[in-house]
Formats: sequence, structure tokens, C-alpha cells
Amino acid sequence: MTIGERIKNRREELGLTQDELAKKCGYKSRSSINKIELSRDLPLRKVSLMAQALETTPAYLMGWKEDHNFSDDFMEKISKYPPEEIERVMHIIDLYENASPEGRDAFETLLKLSQQNP
Repeated sequence: MTIGERIKNRREELGLTQDELAKKCGYKSRSSINKIELSRDLPLRKVSLMAQALETTPAYLMGWKEDHNFSDDFMEKISKYPPEEIERVMHIIDLYENASPEGRDAFETLLKLSQQNP
């Protein structure tokens, strides 16, 4: 399933129109949402904003997690972070996902070292 399909499905599950979702995300018209849903493309900087509007997480929209039903506690915690922080984390996850096995090993080593030396 593409990101556009996930957005459309989640929007429909919530009973939102394209107009309503556009307003929640700061777009001027529903045609922007229609293009996203049809083109299967969404700029990375907009993923966290779209996820918040659809009451889910960037991981679900990106296809990294199949379940969009998260606890209220989780949604409360993630909503406290500014969108740019969520985007940075998503970028790091994307780098990790696309890295070679050696790159992933290096990344995991750096994380372990950072936890040992705060």
C-alpha cells in the first residue's frame, strides 16, 4: 500500500472529507489532498503534520508499521514534539532503513555508545 492509499484509507476511517483534511494540514484546497492521495507522494516535511491530522503516526503513513491504532498515551506523548523534531527522527529512520548492513551496524554502534556516555 502506498502512502497516498494509507492517507486516503485513514481519512475515510475518520470520516473526514478531503476539504477537512486540507484545512487541518494547512492546504488551501482539497485538490492538494487529492493529488497526494493519487500521486502516492508526500514531501517528508509534511508527513508528521499529516500524521497528526489523521490521528496516527508517521511510521504508519510511511508503511513502517501496519497498525495505526496507538494508545492515547502514545499519541499524547508524540504530539508534544514539534513537527521538525519528528521529521528529524523520521529522516534518521529513513537513513537507517536504506543503509547497507555495514551502515546499520555502524549506526547501532553509535547509538549504543551514545547511551553509555550521556
